[in-house]
Amino acid sequence: MSAPTRKCKVYFQSSFNTFGLTQNLEVSLHERFSLMRRNLSFPQPLTALIAYPAASLPTADFLSRRITELQEHFPLLRCEVVNAKTREPAFQQRATSYAPEEILRQASFTLVEGSDGTQEKERILYNELDRMTREDLTRPLWQVTLFTPSSPSDRGYVALSADHILIDGKGLALLTQALLAPDISSLPTETLAQIPLMEDTIDIRPPYSYLLPVVWQELLVPKLPSFLQSYVAQPKPWPGSNIQRSPAECEWGLSLLELAPSLVDALKSAGKVHEVKTLHPILKAAHFVAMWAVLAHNSPDIPFPLKANTPRTERKASLGHAYCTSNYTASTDVQVQLKASDDFWATARYVAHALGSPEGIQNGRYNMGMLSFLPDPIPDPAKADTDRPTGWEEHFYGKLHGSDPFGGSLEVSNLGYAALPEGAEDLLWSSASWPCAPVLNANVVGHGNGLRIVTVWREGAAVTKEQVKEVEKVLRRVLERVAGNEAQESKLKDLAA
Repeated sequence: MSAPTRKCKVYFQSSFNTFGLTQNLEVSLHERFSLMRRNLSFPQPLTALIAYPAASLPTADFLSRRITELQEHFPLLRCEVVNAKTREPAFQQRATSYAPEEILRQASFTLVEGSDGTQEKERILYNELDRMTREDLTRPLWQVTLFTPSSPSDRGYVALSADHILIDGKGLALLTQALLAPDISSLPTETLAQIPLMEDTIDIRPPYSYLLPVVWQELLVPKLPSFLQSYVAQPKPWPGSNIQRSPAECEWGLSLLELAPSLVDALKSAGKVHEVKTLHPILKAAHFVAMWAVLAHNSPDIPFPLKANTPRTERKASLGHAYCTSNYTASTDVQVQLKASDDFWATARYVAHALGSPEGIQNGRYNMGMLSFLPDPIPDPAKADTDRPTGWEEHFYGKLHGSDPFGGSLEVSNLGYAALPEGAEDLLWSSASWPCAPVLNANVVGHGNGLRIVTVWREGAAVTKEQVKEVEKVLRRVLERVAGNEAQESKLKDLAA
C-alpha cells in the first residue's frame, strides 16, 4: 500500500508555470509550530557551517549551478508560505524556481586579530543565524552564503541556512551533503503532491492515558488561582520559575565546544564496557553532571531536578518521506534527580533506556502529537495582522510572558555522524534560540575531525555566558574522565570536581 500524502490543492494560474499546475501543500503540525514561532517574532532557523582551506572552497559558479539542480529535485525548495497568519497555512509552489542569486550570498571576512578558529566559527555561525531570524516570508526559506577569506592562506566557509518551517535537523544534514557533493544525479526527483505529513505516516496521536495528565498540568493548572496551583502542580525541573528575566526580553548567545576524534573514540569504547552502546546517552549524562555542578545551588545531597529532551528523526524513505525537506521529528523527554553520590554510568544507562526503549520512542511521537491539542478557536479578525493571529500564538505568547516560560532544562539535538564534504575540514550546525525552548540547547554533529557541540541560550534569563562556558569546561572534564582511567570512580562529585 502506498504511503498517504498530505492535502494538496491544485489550480491553474493565468501565467505560464514551469512546473505545470500551481500547488498548495498543507503544513504539518511541526511546521505550523515553527510558523507560530515566526509569527511571534521568534523564528528558529537552522544553519550548517562548513569550513574549507581557501584552496578547496567551492566556487560561486558551482554553488549557483547546484542551487538550480536542487530545486529540480526537491520541490519544497521552490515554495513560499501562504496564509501564514491563519489556521491553514500552506506551502505554495512558485511559478518558476528561485534564481541562484536570490539564494546565494557572497561575503568576505577578515580574521579578527587575537581570535582563534573556534571564536571565528562562533562569530560566523551566530551572525548567519541572526541574519536569518530577520528575514521575512517574502525571502527564500533557504539561503546559502559563501564566505571568502581576505587572505588566501586563511580558511573559507559555506553556510547553508533554512527556516525550520522547511526542514528539520536531519534534513539540513542531508541537504548540506547534496549542496556540496560532486554529483547529485542519483538523488530522487520529487513532486510536491508526493510529500506526506509525518502524522499521516506515523502514529503520533496520544491516547487519553497520555494526553490527560499533560493537558491538566500544561493547560488547566496554570489557569487556577495561585493558592490552588501550589497544591496540584507537579514539582518543576530546573529552572522552574527561578528566572532572572523573561527570555523573550533577552538577547541570545552561542558557544562552540570542539572534541577531538581520540576522545570520541575513547568515549565509545568506555560506553561499550559499561553497556551504553551509543555516544548520545553519554553526552546527555555528561551534560546533566556539568549542569548539576555549575547550576545547582543547594546541598550536593539534595536532588537537583533536570528535564531534557532529544529530537529523534523519523525520516524514512520506506514511508514515502521527502528526502531532505519537510519535518519528520519526534521529541523524547528524560527527567533525572541528580545528587553527589549518583553513579555516572547508571545515569547514562537510564538515559539510553529512556530514549531507546519502545515506550520512550512512542512517547516521543506522542509529544509531537500533543500539538494537535493546542487551543485553536476561530480567530479574532481584529488580530489577523498582529503577532497573535491564532490560538497557537495566543497560547505561546502567554507562556513566553508567564512565570515558567522554559520548555525544560536541556535539549541535545544530535545529527550523529556526517561525512565531511570533499575538501572540507570542519562541519558544525545550530538553530537560533527560541525563548520557550529548554534553557540550554546543544546542537551536536560528529565527523572525521571530531565532535562539535554548539550551545545556544537566552542571555541573562536563567544562565549567563560565563555559566555556559563553565558548563562546557566541566562537560569536557567529565567526558575526559569517563573516557580514561579516572572513570574507575564514577560518582558525580568526583567526576565534576
